[in-house]
Amino acid sequence: MNLGLKAVAVIAPMLFAEAAAAAPLTFDFSTFEPFVGGNVSFTYAVDSPPPFETFIESSSLSSFSPRLARVRFGDTCVVFGPSAPVACDRVEVIVNTSFGSTHVVRYFQDGALVNSGTYSQLIGSNAQLTVSEVATAVPEPASWIMMLLGFGAVGSVLRSRKPGKVNLVQA
Repeated sequence: MNLGLKAVAVIAPMLFAEAAAAAPLTFDFSTFEPFVGGNVSFTYAVDSPPPFETFIESSSLSSFSPRLARVRFGDTCVVFGPSAPVACDRVEVIVNTSFGSTHVVRYFQDGALVNSGTYSQLIGSNAQLTVSEVATAVPEPASWIMMLLGFGAVGSVLRSRKPGKVNLVQA
C-alpha cells in the first residue's frame, strides 16, 4: 500500500471525529428582579455545554450586571405547571445586594442549555435565555483528505524518481 494512502487511512477517521465535536456556545441571560434592584444579565461563552451544578464566578463571564457574583447552570429540575410536573433546565444567579446575597433561579424548557435558540422562562415571563453556536473556521474533512492525497501523490512521485538524474537548465 502506498505511503500516502496509509497516511490517509490513519488520519481520515480523526478528521471526521473532529468535525463532529461540539461547537462553542454563547449564553445570553437577562431577567428583571425587583428584589435585587432591577435588571440582571450576563453573557457566557464556552467551548461545550456549561459545567452543570458548578458555580461560575463573574470574572469568567464575558459581560455581567455590576452586582452579579456568580452563576450556576442545572440540567435537572422539575417545575409544577398547571397540569403536571415538567422537566426543565435552570439558571441560578447570585447577586450581591445591600441586604446580602440574593439567589435568583429561573427555569427554562428541558434541553435549553444544550440547544441553540431563544427561551422564555417556563412560569412567568420576565426571564430570557438565548443560546447560540459560535461559527468556527474549520476546514471540511474532505478538504483535509484532498490535501493529504496531494501530499501523498507528490511524495510518491519524488520517491519514484531515479537518483543521480539531474536536469540543469542553462540560462
